[in-house]
Amino acid sequence: MDNQQFLDVAFKNLAGGLILVDLRGRIRAMNETAELLLGVTGRIGLGDHCRSALDSHPKIAKVLVDTCTCQTGASRQELTTERPDGAKMVVGYSTVIMKNTAGEPFGVAMTFQDITRLIPLMDSEQFLNIALKNMPGGLIFVDIQGRVRGVNEMARKILGIKEDIETGAECHKALVNHPMSIRYFSGPARV
Repeated sequence: MDNQQFLDVAFKNLAGGLILVDLRGRIRAMNETAELLLGVTGRIGLGDHCRSALDSHPKIAKVLVDTCTCQTGASRQELTTERPDGAKMVVGYSTVIMKNTAGEPFGVAMTFQDITRLIPLMDSEQFLNIALKNMPGGLIFVDIQGRVRGVNEMARKILGIKEDIETGAECHKALVNHPMSIRYFSGPARV
């Protein structure tokens, strides 16, 4: 097997989707998994701009264009789009700037997977309650909107929290008397 065949087989067998664009946002390659996940099999032409080629997935096209523009990759991000059947799909993705041997950027690679089935596990009350009860250290669980979802007993002891913290309260307001804890919640964390 020569080097090109090896790369073709690897490209075809990636478990996740892969889209490669040049710095102008033109599609240079897309693997079969990406086509299947996005429902664009056979519709994408090499050289098509990602905005028109992925018109049914504008958030993905925007990530590609923005990455080309700012030339900064991102790791372990999420966005929501639609599956080919119209159902909501949560996509976990990373982007990287591709550089030639001289270190000059020439394109962007985006890898992604459908992580929709993982979201209910992360959002479930059962998962939260188990984590709060079994965490050996202090745990204050804050959702992506910055609202307190739970505080375990160890966190209460460590921080000296005596008052009840209302579930759904804004983190900064709920922990106003505990400034040491607030600084760890200055922005949403990504899992």
